[in-house]
Amino acid sequence: MAAARTPRAIEVEGVRRLAYDVSGIPGASELPRALVVLLENCVRRAASDEEAARLARRVVEAGLAGEKGEQIPCTLVVDHSIIADHVGCADAAELNERREAERNRERFAFLKWAASSFDNVRIVPPGEGICHQLNMERFCEVVGTDALAEGDVPVACFDTLVGTDSHTTTANGLGVLGWGVGGIEAEAAALGQPITMLVPPVVALRLTGRLRAGVSAMDLALTVAEVLRREGVVGSLVEVMGDGA
Repeated sequence: MAAARTPRAIEVEGVRRLAYDVSGIPGASELPRALVVLLENCVRRAASDEEAARLARRVVEAGLAGEKGEQIPCTLVVDHSIIADHVGCADAAELNERREAERNRERFAFLKWAASSFDNVRIVPPGEGICHQLNMERFCEVVGTDALAEGDVPVACFDTLVGTDSHTTTANGLGVLGWGVGGIEAEAAALGQPITMLVPPVVALRLTGRLRAGVSAMDLALTVAEVLRREGVVGSLVEVMGDGA
């Protein structure tokens, strides 16, 4: 555990970062990639070596057993959506943006204050945002830096997302671990506090073949969601593999 808790320097194309390597933790090599992301998060953010060892053991034991495990900390991001009051006219976008500003005047004022008062708050202004998070992937970094890490050299880490919207998990399409939570957890994370979650079971989804012409990726995603619901897959991470992926 001492080795995993000591970040090592890596350099790629002139960019230098520190990173936590959890591959040496017993059992880590047998975990699904999704749980390796959680394992790295626990080891990196734990307050002490003892806590890191305890949380790592929970992730590894649950992962190797293929069962739900005990609670671990995580992080969260949230945003807003808009309503289309005007359609079918040339100035629909302008009218909708104006109506959105009127409807959410107090909310936007608070968000603007938050963006200027806190270093870790990023606000997308009206007219530049996304509708119902369908394009959430544009904000994913895949590999980011730990905003809470101390020292002069940035610490690289896996990008993760915890959100309150049903489309939160679309981030997984880029290999970014996305997890849906409720408003209470969102509020806690927005204030810089960790949230807790059970170590989720991981379900393997093996894809073969190819999509036929005219069948979109969204068609596939909705079909997969229907199949998983029918099979009773809830509260789990789904790791996609196979030649069809």
